Amino acid sequence: MYAILAYVKEDLRKELELRTMSLALMQVSPKPPKGINMTSTATKDARIVARVSQETQDVIRNAAELSGATISQFVVEAVVTKAHTVINEMQRLELTLENANRVFQALENPPEPNAKVMAAAKRYKEKFRASDSGDKQTT
Repeated sequence: MYAILAYVKEDLRKELELRTMSLALMQVSPKPPKGINMTSTATKDARIVARVSQETQDVIRNAAELSGATISQFVVEAVVTKAHTVINEMQRLELTLENANRVFQALENPPEPNAKVMAAAKRYKEKFRASDSGDKQTT
């Protein structure tokens, strides 16, 4: 059981480190992920159309002008960035659920203790018995 908990603790620690690095990178670099080139000269066959209020269009136009982009460039960059954020969040959620399932699986079907676990249990019992014969310890 202790080996399982140690494995889970290490696995969760590594995942937390990866999440922390991922969040730090997202804060430092708001650019789209590799492979997304906003200035690409590739043929653009697909079209996206959206109806918005005049106020929304004015806000988008103003932001595009301030950033030095056309409205289309600005909208596409914003939408692609948001799309990747949503995809990444959902993938993280799936990974978290996968880890939770691993924990439940390990708790329901624990592996047989290996030699190290057995030796640690023996040392613990010997230490507990030694201290039990002298001063009483509460657990």
